[in-house]
Amino acid sequence: MAAPKPFDWSQASNADRALLFKAFQAIFSRGRSPKGVIEAALGRAVSDSYADNFKRGISTQKDIPALFAYLRDQDPAAAEELAQTLAPTATSPWTEFYKRHRTENRLAVVLHDEDSSPRHAEPPGIEQLFRDDRFYLQLDSPIDGFAIGLWGMSHYYWYWFLQGVGPTPVSKGRQWITKDDPVDDPLARLVLGPGTGDIRPISYSGKSRFPEFAVVVADHPTIERLAQASPVFDLPINDRVLDTFPVVLEASKNPWCIAWVGPSFVPSSSFYRRIE
Repeated sequence: MAAPKPFDWSQASNADRALLFKAFQAIFSRGRSPKGVIEAALGRAVSDSYADNFKRGISTQKDIPALFAYLRDQDPAAAEELAQTLAPTATSPWTEFYKRHRTENRLAVVLHDEDSSPRHAEPPGIEQLFRDDRFYLQLDSPIDGFAIGLWGMSHYYWYWFLQGVGPTPVSKGRQWITKDDPVDDPLARLVLGPGTGDIRPISYSGKSRFPEFAVVVADHPTIERLAQASPVFDLPINDRVLDTFPVVLEASKNPWCIAWVGPSFVPSSSFYRRIE
C-alpha cells in the first residue's frame, strides 16, 4: 500500500502559511523573538519585516519547508496538529486502526523506586514522567493470550518502536509486562543473556515528545505473526510495515485487544511539578 503523501508546501496558500506562523506561537512564547526563531530555523539573518510577512502568509516560498522542519523538531505536537489540519488523510491504515480500537484504562505507568518492589496502580498510574525516569508498565488484560509491546511517537508521521515486551504470555487480569521472559528470543539471549523472569524498569530518554505505549494481546499464532513484521528492537519501524497489523488481527478467530496509555513527558524535573 502506498504511503499517503504529506502536505505539499509548494501548493500552500497564504492562509496555509499563516497557519504555520500560528503553529509557531508556543516557540515564540518561550521568550525568543519571532525574528530570532526564524533566523534559527533558516540558518541566516532575515529582515525586520520578515516575521510580519510570515504572519500574513506571504513569506518566501522556498523557506516554508525549512520553517516547518524547525517546527517539527522544536514542537512536534504542534507540527502534527498542523499536518493533520492541512492533510487529514496523511495517516496509515495501522494508525487509523490503532486509534479506533485502542482501549483505555488497561495500562498503568508505575514509577521505579530503588528501595521497594513495584506496586499495583490504577490506570493510568503516573500521568507525567520526566526524561530518564525509570518506570514499569502494568497491564490489565481482558483475555488470556500473548502480548507484544510498541511505543509510538507522532513526528509529522507516526514512528513506532518495539518496546521490548513480547511475545510475552499474559493472563486475564493485572500483571507486570516489563518483565524478562525466561523463554526469550535466541538473539536477545545471545546479546542480553538469559531471561530471569525479573520485573525490570524501562525508561524514555527523548526530548519533549509525547509517546504512547501500546500493548497488543491476542492468541500466540497471531502475536507471532505481528512480531515477525517488526523484528528490530529499538529502531524505528516503518509505519507501512505495521499496516499488516490490522489485516492479521481482523483475520484472527480469537479475541484480541490493544491496550494503550499516553503519559506526558517533560525534559527536566527541575522546572516542572509532577502530575500524579
